[in-house]
Amino acid sequence: MSTLVACESLRVFRHRVASKTRENFGYIVRHEKLTPREIELSGFPYGWTCTCNGFTYRKDCIHIQFVRSHCKSIGFCGWYAVDQVGEVVTSKCPNCGEDVFSERMPG
Repeated sequence: MSTLVACESLRVFRHRVASKTRENFGYIVRHEKLTPREIELSGFPYGWTCTCNGFTYRKDCIHIQFVRSHCKSIGFCGWYAVDQVGEVVTSKCPNCGEDVFSERMPG
């Protein structure tokens, strides 16, 4: 069984993206643990979600695309490694220096 070793930002990242059409309104883009069905489809336990209707129907949206294109400037590192042996090799992210977490991968 494989073990995921990842930067903490991979599991607990949230960013508000302001609406272009509604004043004082925004959508929350998150990188978080996916549902069991989403994990089954993607093969990976974490992924992007958004509170907008576009994401609900298409599983992608302009808000996620915006956040993904500005990851570094808004504090999302997203580093990860999949270790086949199952041993954690580091306690700090090699990209940003934040804490890392580990968990067993499904399947």
